[in-house]
Amino acid sequence: MYVSAWHICFHSNVFSKQMKVILPFEDIEEIKKSQHAFINPSITIILRVGAGGQGVPPLASTDGRAKYMFASFWNRNHAHKTLERAVKNFQAMEEAEKELEQWHIADEYSGLLREISFRSLCNNPMCPPDTAMTEWQHSVFTANKSVLVFETVQQAHDVPFGSYFEVHSRWVLETTSESSCTIDIKVGAHFKKWCLMQSKIKTGLLSEYKKDIELMLKVARDYLESSKQVGSIDRNNDETQKNNNSK
Repeated sequence: MYVSAWHICFHSNVFSKQMKVILPFEDIEEIKKSQHAFINPSITIILRVGAGGQGVPPLASTDGRAKYMFASFWNRNHAHKTLERAVKNFQAMEEAEKELEQWHIADEYSGLLREISFRSLCNNPMCPPDTAMTEWQHSVFTANKSVLVFETVQQAHDVPFGSYFEVHSRWVLETTSESSCTIDIKVGAHFKKWCLMQSKIKTGLLSEYKKDIELMLKVARDYLESSKQVGSIDRNNDETQKNNNSK
């Protein structure tokens, strides 16, 4: 069984028979202790009505809720507590995402400010699976609205030496035509205290930030490309309709 920030996953391969299950936390309604074959302590995960996991079909149910039973735990009680804690962490992450501070006018300089809190995944073996984050954001347009400057300062709370450094980024988006723009992105680590792992921390966080940026830009490009295709189809349909009307 594998537990991530968003899913509970299960995989087994016994006598060449593979079984896979993926259960999103957002669909889980209850996790309870149960018994398998009266002697094998197990855990049953119950999903909300209408939801269903991926992989192996759920157990038969009379109330419309999908149920999955997992057994043969080395320590069932410990596993149950771990799963319940993971659900609570997911719910806390969801609530944090809902509590976004509204943008407000900056007192010291031009533009808008806000502070947000969230949880972020960690891909470093020295860190926990995820960490609480605080991010301060500042955005400002130039007078002619052709350039947007977006700056952030991130503070990680649950990683080793997290209080020693901040991650600073600066995004500059400049309009070059009606259908294009350029993006200049700079990121760096600001250390408030010196530590032995400073070089390793800087290298690791810059590498992770680069991966995040590459993913965000890919999603943006894919969205723009799909929007162009939809727009082209709509224009062709309009042109076809005009031709039919003229006939």
